[in-house]
Amino acid sequence: GIRDHCVTGVQTCALPILCVLLPGWGPWLESGWLRVEMLLTLRHPLEVASSLEKAQNLPSQEGLGLWLQHVLAAERVSRGWPRQLLRFDTLITDPEGSLRQCLKLLAPAHEGDAGNGQASDFVEPQLHRQRRQELEGEFRQRLRGIATVRDLAEAVYQWLAQDNLDAASTTGRLDAMEAHWQLLSAGTQAGAVGH
Repeated sequence: GIRDHCVTGVQTCALPILCVLLPGWGPWLESGWLRVEMLLTLRHPLEVASSLEKAQNLPSQEGLGLWLQHVLAAERVSRGWPRQLLRFDTLITDPEGSLRQCLKLLAPAHEGDAGNGQASDFVEPQLHRQRRQELEGEFRQRLRGIATVRDLAEAVYQWLAQDNLDAASTTGRLDAMEAHWQLLSAGTQAGAVGH
């Protein structure tokens, strides 16, 4: 079970809705009652949109929009906290390295425990069904009319995937892209209302 892969004494909470709830919890989290670290997981936007389309019949444009909304919100609310970014593709290709990366943040005292093969036993690469490389051509054809949303999602992914997540230039650029997304999504909603 999953308990076999947890580090003793480390409690985790993995809920996508946290990027919405965290701002309201700020004073409580800042009180020092809990040690708080943020682990941001990042999967390529085309893979997420394709997965949502197949699993929930959600149109690709809406999937990309949800990805943008939640990824940008998670990045913004995690600023100022100890945080680490974990890329989904790295988790699949290097589970042990990914576990070491997580332990650096979450449990530095247990960082050496990551080399015993447990993560490789837990991660199943064959379950990675939507792969960016296979989806790019398909999405380019289908999403010609919403290339701006696709391109913005790609740009956000590229900026987040860099090693300098907390650099002022990165956070400033992400803020600008979030403002651009808000303008795009407001225009899309206004267009939907007008038709």
